[in-house]
Order: sequence, then C-alpha cells, then structure tokens
Amino acid sequence: MTRFKDFLFSLVDSGPARTDLGWPGILLVAFLAFAVALPLNNYTFGIGDHWHYLAFINKIENPRLYPGDILFDSMPAHHSYFLSGLALISSEANRAWWFFVIHCLVSFASAIFLYRIGLKVTKNRLAALVFLLFFIRPGYGLGISQSFLKQDNFAFPFLLASLELFLSRRYLPAFFLAGLMLNIQGQYAFYFLFVYALALLPELNQLGFKGVAKIVLAALIGSLPVFFRGDFFSARHLSPEQLSLYFQIARCRVNGSVAVLHWGYDKWQPLMLALAAAGFCWLRKDCRKEIDSRILWLAPPVILLMLAGIILVEIFPVHPFFLQLMLFRSAPILILILLSYASVLVARLMGEDSWLRNIFGASWLIILSLFHDQTSRLILISIFILIPATLIFFLVTQSRGLIKSLAPARTILILILFSVLLLYTLLEKGSLLAPFHRDIEPDWLEVQLWARNNTPINTLFLTPYNQQGFRVYSRRSALVEWKDGAPLTYAPVSLIEWWRRMEKLGYKLNLKTEEIVSPESVSPETILEMAEQYHTSYIIVSKLIQLGLQPAFQNSSYQIYQFSSPPEKEGKSLYGADKNEQAEELRRGGKG
Repeated sequence: MTRFKDFLFSLVDSGPARTDLGWPGILLVAFLAFAVALPLNNYTFGIGDHWHYLAFINKIENPRLYPGDILFDSMPAHHSYFLSGLALISSEANRAWWFFVIHCLVSFASAIFLYRIGLKVTKNRLAALVFLLFFIRPGYGLGISQSFLKQDNFAFPFLLASLELFLSRRYLPAFFLAGLMLNIQGQYAFYFLFVYALALLPELNQLGFKGVAKIVLAALIGSLPVFFRGDFFSARHLSPEQLSLYFQIARCRVNGSVAVLHWGYDKWQPLMLALAAAGFCWLRKDCRKEIDSRILWLAPPVILLMLAGIILVEIFPVHPFFLQLMLFRSAPILILILLSYASVLVARLMGEDSWLRNIFGASWLIILSLFHDQTSRLILISIFILIPATLIFFLVTQSRGLIKSLAPARTILILILFSVLLLYTLLEKGSLLAPFHRDIEPDWLEVQLWARNNTPINTLFLTPYNQQGFRVYSRRSALVEWKDGAPLTYAPVSLIEWWRRMEKLGYKLNLKTEEIVSPESVSPETILEMAEQYHTSYIIVSKLIQLGLQPAFQNSSYQIYQFSSPPEKEGKSLYGADKNEQAEELRRGGKG
C-alpha cells in the first residue's frame, strides 16, 4: 500500500523525471484526465456536425439516397476517408455505440501523447500534468475536450504522436504520421507538415539531400491515398463576380474560423490568456531554461500560417482554396507551445514555499484549464472563493495533523482541482455525470420516421427554417438547412445556390460584422412560394403555422403538408431546373 501511495504522489512530483515514470504512470495520468474530461464536456451523438456526418454516411451506404440534394455537392471536395471508414465498420443500429467507443479511444490516446509531450518539453512531472490539464476543457483546439466524435479529434492523437516524434528528432515517422492524417483531417495535417518543414530549415545542411528526400518520401507515402479523392480546386469556373460573392457568403457563414478581423474578445480570450501566462514564464529565467527550446522552433511557421490566413482571406482574397484551408485554425499549435511555457510557470509557483505564489500559480491553473473560455463571473468565483476556501481547508487540516505527510504543493494541486471540478460540474451541468447520449427531440424524430416510411426515396421536403438534421433519420432530401452552408464552402457554385435559398427565407448578410442575420419568422406565403419554385413535394412547418392545406401528418409540434407529387423518376433534379443547367448558369454569371 505504501509503495502504491508513493507511486501516486510521484506523478505530481515537481522533480525532473521521464525515464523512471514508465508507461504505467503515463497511462494512469492519461486515463484520469480522460475520465474527468468525458463527463465534464458532456459527450453527445447525433447533433451539430453529426447532422452532416450521418447523412453523408447514409449516402455512402446507399448512393440512391438524396438524389439532387444540394448538400451532397460538397462530398467530392471531402478528401477524408473518415466517414467511409465509419460507414464500413458500423450500421445504423450500432452507429451511436461505435462513435462513442472510438471517441473514448482517441480521447484517451490524445491524453497519452499530450502528457508525453509535456514530459518531453518540460522534463518535469508536475509541469507535464499541468500541461495535460490545460486541455480538458474546450477552447484550445487540440486535446481531449471535444464533446462528440469528428474527424478532427480522430486525427489529434496521431498528429500529437507525430509532434512527439518530431521533437525527438525522429523525422521519418513524424512526417509519415502527419502525411497519413491528410487522409483523415487534411487541414490540421497540412498545418503540421508545413510547420515541420519550415522548422527543419536550419537543419538542411545536417540532413543532406538524402535525408530530405527520405522525409519528403515518408510524407508522400503517408498521404498518397488522398490524391485519389475529390477536386482540390473546385472554384476554377467562377467568374470574378461569383468569386466575390462566394467570399462574402463563406466569410459570414464560417466566420468563427476565418473572419478573424471581426472576432470579439471572447474568441481571442484563450490565445491571449495562454500568451500572458507564457509571457510570465519567459520573464523568469529559471522557468525559461527548463523548456526544451525545440518547441519554440515551431512558433514562427505557425504565426506565418495565421498571418497568411488573415491576408489571403480577409484582406486580399485570392482563391477559395485558401479560405477552405482555414489557415488561422493552426492557432491551436501556437497555443500548445505557449501552454508548455505556462505549465512550467504554474509548476514552479505551486512548488515554491510562498503562499502568495502558490495562490498565483493555482489561479493560472484554474483559469487556463477550466475557465479560459468562460465568463469573468466564473473566473472571479474561482479566484476569490475557491482558492481561499481550499487554502483555509488545507491550513485547518494540516494544523490538526490530518495531512502532514503531504507536501503543500501536492495538496493544494489535488484539493483545488477536485473542488473546482466538483463546483463547476454542479453549477454548469446540473449533475456530476452528464449523459453521454443526447436524444433527438421526439416530435422531430417522429416527423423524420414518418417521411422515411411514407414517401418515395426521391421526395424533396421543405423543412422549418430553424430546424436542422432532417436528412439523418428520414433519409430524404431537404431543400435547404442552415448547417449546409459550412460543408458547401468546399463547393463554391453550390454555396451560392444555397445562399439564394437562404435569402428567400429572409436571411441577410451583415458584411460589417461578417455575420448572417436570421429572420424572426418566415411567412406562409414565402414558404408556399419556395415550395412552388423548387417543386417541393412536402412542406414541414411548426404547428403554429397554417398553410390552408390538409395535413398529411401532424404531431404536437409539427405538421406535414403534401404540396405536390414526388418526381416519377428517382434521378430527376430537385433544383427546380436541371442541375447541370443551373450550375452552368452560375458559372456564366447569371443571377437566377
């Protein structure tokens, strides 16, 4: 028992150690971080990006589904094998569980490699633990904080493993792994490959021609399958007018990833906090010396990517390809670098024999790991209530001889983390174990199942403007949904058509703030006009809207009206005109 206790406390020891920790310690720390992150971030299935993922998987399983549906124009531009793999191993009956199991595996693996990177860069077990804890909440991109499975977090452990290999100067497997991830998450894989390539420039003479050729070959072998999928330059036929309109629509639709110059403080907050903490570490020479300087080599290439993302998308938009790369999304790599410095600062402050510095270190730990993307109210609660309360508890128990065997830094770390996690989860989630599966609204699911069981496969539905995910369980086409705009940024011609439909529903572009303003409501007249223009077979509306028709189906929330008969042939276009003719009209600059 004593040996086990000593082993547990060695995990938060502030002394330098990597080789003597071993895989048991690494796996235990990673599992504890994963076990905290899973309920804290409230795992979900079937919402958000899954509205597209599941519809795409349906289409992969049965190509006859969704004939002419505009959303699926973006599929040729999706170069990832991620959804194809999920379609291969899962079925509709067990898909939710496959998603959950894979999510757990990749999150656990990400925790392992984040901790190993922390050990590699800081050479300090306590700093490595702090570094890992920074990533248990959303806001920093890379990590274990995702609330649902998507191709990003599936690729994270592989990319983090490649980063550890790169920092260890094992360049061939590092480039191969990053190249391999081009087949899963092309954006992040491209960022890592670009950063590695530029960071290696000072070593070109040392590597020599053969060394560089081997590295390039390793990346090419890993990425080879991606070159057999899709079209990388899908906007080659756009006129200048269409290109300008495309950039306006796309910047407003995916503004959280590309419209950086219009971001508010809340979006900059994680980066600014990480930069501030790293700055404090840099000011302390003893902290700065503890960091492996190789991690800093990666910062200039990342900053170059971020600047290119601003210039080529916001200031001088050149080609949709650069917007689709979303270069500013490379910021999480910079944040990772900054947090490695911040972790050393926190570990130093937590281990010093000064209550004031202990409080300062604990404050940074809580803010950077839990509340970096939260309101100032929660930050004030943590600093002025949680930390003093924890310290008082520590002093009282220590004075009574209850925890004399523990060093102050270890005790403060453990107690603060548990008290903050407990309070945060209770306040924000309402329970300690949030459900791992968030069910779809029953009435909305009932509508989808009715459509699936009572209409032909080529039926087109006009769905409520404020509702999403109709295609998932209905397996029927929807005329337009808000969420369609994000994947359609990779299909410029279709994105413009998507916006035409959204405009008819009352959506507006706010070019000053680069946002899309949604309507408060849509009139019955507008709904009927759209149904007629696009030859919609069925209309789904809220129970509060009356169209003057006899409902084909209704429940407590929705009504389904049959507006016209579905096309006799499955292949008939759902655009209201021949799809190829309409695409050609867009390329010629027609406004429809």
